[in-house]
Amino acid sequence: VVPCWVAYVVRWRVMPPLAPDLLPLTVWMPFRKVYLPWAAVHLTILLVKPYSPLSKYEMLFDWYTGSVASVDGTGGRGQAQKRHAPPFASYAWKPVAYILAHALFSLEGYCAAALSLRYEAVMLVWVSLIFISNINSAFNFYRASVDESYSPGNKLISGLRDSAVSWAIILPLYYYCEKGVAAA
Repeated sequence: VVPCWVAYVVRWRVMPPLAPDLLPLTVWMPFRKVYLPWAAVHLTILLVKPYSPLSKYEMLFDWYTGSVASVDGTGGRGQAQKRHAPPFASYAWKPVAYILAHALFSLEGYCAAALSLRYEAVMLVWVSLIFISNINSAFNFYRASVDESYSPGNKLISGLRDSAVSWAIILPLYYYCEKGVAAA
């Protein structure tokens, strides 16, 4: 969330107004220059995780996919018999699918960011929605990490719901700002 607030300060206190025809550029360029290199490194880490010393550490990926949350089977919670790493062919599709889904959701976030670069009110609401979503995800992740009986439900469905709610708030606000109804 901190980078969002830094972007807010830079955008609304330093930069000149943004031309509407630059909006597509504000989506593709950061996605290509920042996100895709990160995704390549992250995918590599996820692909080698079960076959490396990283296997004993639980990652957010494990929580989302119910995957190799520590190959030793404990998820970092205690002692268990050592299990063997899954065969690569049966495991590799999970990190690839995870990164592809993450990329689509991230691209959606870049689109929301592009809209927020035009109007300060949209950016403040968008950053607030990101903050709320991050707090909720962190709460669910850490609660599930310490309480084995806690189940946050289907994380994909809740993520899609949160995304739909965010867009239902951001798009009308952007429309009103575009039409001059709300202060820019």
